[in-house]
Amino acid sequence: MDERKSTLMKFPIPRNEADRLAYLESLQIPTSQTIPEIQGLCDLVAELTNSDIALVSMIEKDEQRFAAIHGLDGLHGTPREHAFCTHAIMNTGQFIVEDAARDARFANNPLVTGAPNIAAYAGTVLEPEPDMRIGTICVINKTPRVYSSEELSILERIGNAVAALLSTYRHRVRLVNALKSAEEAQHQLQKAALYDGLTGLYNHSAFGRICEEMTAKSQGNSYLAIVDVDEFKSINDRHGHYFGDRFLKAFATALQTALPAEAAVGRLGGDEFGIFLETREPDLDRFLSLLKTCERSVNDACLELGGHIAGRASFGVSVMPDHGRTYEQMFQHADVALYASKQKGRNRITVFSEEINRQFNTLALRKNFDEACANGHIVPYFQPIVDIASGETLFYEMLCRWNHPTRGLLPPSEFLRLFDDHLCAPKITLTLAAQIRMEEVRAAVGGLAPRVTINVTAHDLHHPLFFEKVEATFPINGLTWSDVVFEITENLVLDAPSRQLHDRILEIRSRGAKIALDDFGTGHSGFQHLKAWPVDIIKIDKSFTKNICFDVRDRAIVKTIVELSQYLGKFTIAEGVEELGQLDVLREIGCDAAQGFLFGRPRPEIVPGMTGETAWTRPRRAGS
Repeated sequence: MDERKSTLMKFPIPRNEADRLAYLESLQIPTSQTIPEIQGLCDLVAELTNSDIALVSMIEKDEQRFAAIHGLDGLHGTPREHAFCTHAIMNTGQFIVEDAARDARFANNPLVTGAPNIAAYAGTVLEPEPDMRIGTICVINKTPRVYSSEELSILERIGNAVAALLSTYRHRVRLVNALKSAEEAQHQLQKAALYDGLTGLYNHSAFGRICEEMTAKSQGNSYLAIVDVDEFKSINDRHGHYFGDRFLKAFATALQTALPAEAAVGRLGGDEFGIFLETREPDLDRFLSLLKTCERSVNDACLELGGHIAGRASFGVSVMPDHGRTYEQMFQHADVALYASKQKGRNRITVFSEEINRQFNTLALRKNFDEACANGHIVPYFQPIVDIASGETLFYEMLCRWNHPTRGLLPPSEFLRLFDDHLCAPKITLTLAAQIRMEEVRAAVGGLAPRVTINVTAHDLHHPLFFEKVEATFPINGLTWSDVVFEITENLVLDAPSRQLHDRILEIRSRGAKIALDDFGTGHSGFQHLKAWPVDIIKIDKSFTKNICFDVRDRAIVKTIVELSQYLGKFTIAEGVEELGQLDVLREIGCDAAQGFLFGRPRPEIVPGMTGETAWTRPRRAGS
């Protein structure tokens, strides 16, 4: 007999115990339940062998469990060490005990000395597959007896039938499991096709499909809002992507909670979401009120995450049928309105209009832009930047204007979206640079050599041939690299891939040009940029200089920026200077230069800044 004793239990263990148990587990026989097909055979073998009890017993790790029971009520198994069947499965064939009380192996067994008072036992091993002896079909009598050869033959044949049924049962279980797995996989595929994995909202494709179906069948009014999380990249950079994912989930849940059940809500990608609502009657005010509720809801939900991060967002809204009769048209117009919200300061709701479309629709602007460049309608205007101590003009900032044939002279606010277009933005910069005439600049300031400052975008700096194209304009405009200051905004530094932009700035400086950080103080982590980025000039945003004469906080901020910049060896320029009082304060603080309407508005020709007979010779206030 191939047998070894358990070190924990006093019962023999087959050599292939692990495989045998794995096979048993694969049958997935329900606990405390019998298998109907096998129960009938169990009843039959009891009748044919004239036995008190018949069992189909599965020998598991620590117990025997009954898959069919006859003549034994209220018992579904026993400890394995008490089971006669534990011994039966050690060999093929049959295991017979004619008088248990006289058998040393079982005389003291609780199943012999107590209920169910086993006196005689005959079991046939169940082996559904070779060497997989998983249990027995057995008959039991409460008095000693000898089982006839005919009875043992019946037990064997019925045992073979049970083993065959168990094998079939296992295959059926495997088929059912495979079917369940296939159904679950199909469910997951369907879910993936409909829902965003992070937020559980409709994904971009599903949201678009639902909106298309709703607009196609709509008999009333429909409202679409595209929602963009403000400054999400900054949140990710400061708190990490794990927190960023939690933030987006909280944002999405708050949106859905704040909206009625009939509203469709989807994640369009990244930090952008969509809201679609259909109504029978026109009710734009109600929709805008719902969006206001969304604003409060997401703000509260995101603050609860910690980190003192409010959930602020920009919204762009379009209405059907006013702004289009298809989802595609509504989406285009809502996207234009969203862009307008961002350009106007973010954290606001903008409803599409023809005026918004005229200013911010890239496709519409692009149609006329190439023609405008070819016809010389994209022109530079210049504004002086002067030295506060001497009044000399140190720089001319080159600004963009569109000399439109029907709408007149357009400021950048009328075509802002072109500066965010990867094709148009570099073309604007190069078109303007080619029109600079450095000899006129020098002539206007009596032979001095002020620099020209050129505003550049991320699209300019990321263009692989941008520097070469700028240099190609030098024979035309008379510039050299040392004549140029490139202005980049603090938000550009914040939003761009840091290493790549950092390397591009270093390349500019290696050619001899200077770098100015524009609108300083409007982005996040401003003082960190002073330390980390290779810039030469700090332009202090006009929001700090506007009230500098009477707001002690603004004055303190400007003074701090100036002193820190001086300590770090950087030149400072104050923007938005319109009054002599502002100039006096800036002079007192120690700011290097100033720019604003006090020294001249942007003009198409080069003119000197305010000279000594104006700002520097006007009678001073007492004590100044």
